[in-house]
Amino acid sequence: MPKAPKTVRFETKLASEPPGSGWHFIIVEAKTGEKFEKKEGSRRVVCSINGHEGFQCALMPSGGRFYIMVSKEKRARFGISAGDGITVEL
Repeated sequence: MPKAPKTVRFETKLASEPPGSGWHFIIVEAKTGEKFEKKEGSRRVVCSINGHEGFQCALMPSGGRFYIMVSKEKRARFGISAGDGITVEL
């Protein structure tokens, strides 16, 4: 199993699908997500968006990529919405 890297940083956009829905998420490419160890069936990470405090979350696999859900409360606290460019640290 791969060992978790110290920090993975990348830039992306906050996605929403279908557009205008309540589902907001970060898309994490497979090569990035697979760097994190899988424990008890899931890959757990601490995610920081735009330098804000980190929060624990799961890398959810689907369609050859991973997804991190971003709640309405987190979007409001971080001042982000669908389509915004964000910097992510895992």
